[in-house]
Amino acid sequence: MPFSDEEIAEFKTEAEELLDGAEKCLMAVQRGEDFKAHYDAIFRVFHSLKGAAGMMEMPIVQSHMHQVETIFTEQKARPALDACYLSFFLRATDACRSLLDNETIDFNYTVSEAESEPPKADKGVAVAPAPAAVSQTKQAGRVLVVDDEPYIVEILREMLSDAGFEVCGISLPEEAVGLVESFKPEVVLSDISMPKVSGHALLRAIRESHPDLPVVFLSGQVDKDALMEGIEHGVYSVMEKPFNRAQVIDTCLNAVKKYRLAKLVQRSINLLVYQFSDLDDFLVKEGKLDVRNSIRHELSSLLEQMREMRRAENPARRAN
Repeated sequence: MPFSDEEIAEFKTEAEELLDGAEKCLMAVQRGEDFKAHYDAIFRVFHSLKGAAGMMEMPIVQSHMHQVETIFTEQKARPALDACYLSFFLRATDACRSLLDNETIDFNYTVSEAESEPPKADKGVAVAPAPAAVSQTKQAGRVLVVDDEPYIVEILREMLSDAGFEVCGISLPEEAVGLVESFKPEVVLSDISMPKVSGHALLRAIRESHPDLPVVFLSGQVDKDALMEGIEHGVYSVMEKPFNRAQVIDTCLNAVKKYRLAKLVQRSINLLVYQFSDLDDFLVKEGKLDVRNSIRHELSSLLEQMREMRRAENPARRAN
């Protein structure tokens, strides 16, 4: 099953999220939480990445995660995870990130008891309680607001924060694409007419790497041609200034729901694809080639339907 550059990029993004999750669990164990309570979550990350790397034809990443998973499963019977193993698995997650970035590394799979202190023990941002508190209170979603008028950004930031959203606002549109990568919003509110980078240009840039991310245009006066161009590139909605508070909140809530549903569907499909390598090996060993071929066909068909849907939403991709 060949994968496009876009699908490989999406896998790498999801892999980063999985590794972040495993790292948080390891740090929780380091802080004294029960290892067994976190074992399954960490195992799922290592196992999923091993299978996914195989499907994505990344043999070096697959081999790395296979060895890491093997060492990790050997710790299952232990009542607690020794400091040297905590350090090892934290190093292993960082090594996987490097391999995903196509870097060449020299990783030692021998666990040394000399590694008594995990290297990330004092990594402030990762273990600080503040982000956890934010994630618990800001359940409505993450919103990126882009407008060259700072007072508009502040109005929307206050309006959405009061409604339970986590908001990042910026009045420099040329920096917005970078914030999409770092802040990871679930909806983007962008003015249409901005200097240097227009709302349409921002929408096209976001569609290149985040085809499912909803973008809502903000405008003092909706121009028909501007609206049609936005629709052509998949704008989610348009809101006129001055803003109606209920409309802003409802639009953002619905956009976040749409985005989370799209991500859930994507993750479900990815789970099927990533875990197929284990099933594939089993079916070959059992001689059930008809079943194997049927499943491969269905997965290939499912992936192609997803590609077609995305090409239909993005004219630039339809041309390729």
